[in-house]
Amino acid sequence: MTFEVHFMTSEVIDQRPARRQTALHEACCSASIQRCFVMTAYAVAHMRQATMGPEIVEYLHKIDGTLEPFGGRFLVHGGDVEVIENEWPGHLIIIEFPDRDHARDWYNSPAYQAILALRTGNSQADVVFVDGVEHPHKATDVLE
Repeated sequence: MTFEVHFMTSEVIDQRPARRQTALHEACCSASIQRCFVMTAYAVAHMRQATMGPEIVEYLHKIDGTLEPFGGRFLVHGGDVEVIENEWPGHLIIIEFPDRDHARDWYNSPAYQAILALRTGNSQADVVFVDGVEHPHKATDVLE
């Protein structure tokens, strides 16, 4: 497992949302300057099919409020896909989180669980959590 190294100052820590300061962050960021080992994580969905209707519209209106407490933000949300190899039925959604714990906590939160059936009952999607890579990253790093 690899970790991204961040140098945190008290000014940076104070600007982060309070929810982002998990036990890992609190233990790691207790001094004014030090190394933090945190790996950005992503919730990635391949939305193969969605039936646009009142339930999906309600889901779209409510999801942003569920992300905010966990530091989640959309990086990709549908849009035009240019297929250059094979096929790509559907749309891509990528949501960034400070780390995988935040992604899991968001998905399992009462707020998200309350709206999840609005999506799953009206769409077909593959959803995964995946960690980002340490920077700089080279393709051969996966061989180590």
